[in-house]
Amino acid sequence: MNIFDPTSITNLVFYGATTPAQAQTPSFGLTASNVTVSRPTASIGQPEDRVIITVTYPVSLVSAFLGRSATWSAPSVPTWNLQIRVSTPYEVPS
Repeated sequence: MNIFDPTSITNLVFYGATTPAQAQTPSFGLTASNVTVSRPTASIGQPEDRVIITVTYPVSLVSAFLGRSATWSAPSVPTWNLQIRVSTPYEVPS
C-alpha cells in the first residue's frame, strides 16, 4: 500500500533509498533544513491531490571571467539559494 510518508521521501532525496544504509551520509551535504515534503491538506482526496518536494541548496557563483576582486574573499563570495521543486500526483492506494 502506498501511504504518504514524508520521512521515506526525504530519505529518498538524501540517500537514493527510502531507508539509508548504516552510517550513510546524505548526498551533496544536504540536511533536514534543505528538504521539505508536503501534501497540501486542501487538495487531499481531490483530483489535484499532490505531493510537493522542495530542495533548497545554497550555491556560490564562481567564474573565471570575474577575475580577482579586492572586495570578495572566500567567506564573502555571494551565495544564492537554488530551489528545486517537484510536484507529483498522489496516487490513492488500491
